[in-house]
Amino acid sequence: MRKTTLILALPVALWALSCTPLADVPPAPAIPTPDESVTDGHALALTAIDCVMAPVVYDTPPWATSDEEVASFGPEAASCTSTARVVHVGSARLYRLDRDALLDLRHAIRRSPAGAPPTREAVDALSLFDHGVGAVMEGRRARTALVRETLNPSPEVIEKIRSREMLVKLDDFGREKGGTTGVEARAIAMLVATKSFLQVARVHRPVRPYVAEPLFAMMFGSEFLPQSSYGAPGSWTDYIAAAARTLPERSASAIGGGPIESERRNLVTVTNAVAREMSRVEVELAPGPLRAAVGRTVRELGTLDVESALSER
Repeated sequence: MRKTTLILALPVALWALSCTPLADVPPAPAIPTPDESVTDGHALALTAIDCVMAPVVYDTPPWATSDEEVASFGPEAASCTSTARVVHVGSARLYRLDRDALLDLRHAIRRSPAGAPPTREAVDALSLFDHGVGAVMEGRRARTALVRETLNPSPEVIEKIRSREMLVKLDDFGREKGGTTGVEARAIAMLVATKSFLQVARVHRPVRPYVAEPLFAMMFGSEFLPQSSYGAPGSWTDYIAAAARTLPERSASAIGGGPIESERRNLVTVTNAVAREMSRVEVELAPGPLRAAVGRTVRELGTLDVESALSER
């Protein structure tokens, strides 16, 4: 697997944020601890990520103008309310990935007793938050671009759909870190990439390889990473077949002959492989919103509209 140099600077620099390197972050200001259960830095990081990835994972609206509007989204936005109370900001600001709200969250996650250096757990939680938010932001931009997708999307739209630099870093962080934090990082990366892949059933055929590219690169090898910014990854037929060829069950099935070269068989083989890997990660997660989201996504893979995903439109 690829080895990506992990950078612990805040990934939200992608949105023109300027952040002091982790080692030099000044001690967080004293923040009164409210009567909330989400006060542990690690739990706070996970709850915050669940909030900001709601438009990607739960298909909630991409924007919110007020806390009341966030509340109207229902249970899928409950994590926004819980997180907002901890850092004393509006839930809509978190939902919109407001710069100052994110910085307040970083301070809260890293918070330690006055004069004491941050614990290893706090550093790991902050890294998970930084990498996770960066990957989620890419996913949200891609989802917005997909909503505006046309038969012949512009190079700028295609770049947003396929851009996953932070997703790759999140997945690599998870593989390198291992343990509970590593599994959670990989689960978030899988969620963002798989929710993009599940859009193949509703986009035009020429766009499908771009939509699938982040997941295929993460699950089936670095050869699926884009070779250039605007170069097409190949036809949809060839792209599915290439992914299927990386899987042992595809090779074993070929021995008996039959119509295994069809797009349908290849797509089902690939989808089942992704579902199995996500299921393995699911059982390693502690009960909570992240585990529930992974389980729900596994079920969605099982109900993918294959006919639409293989149509000629």
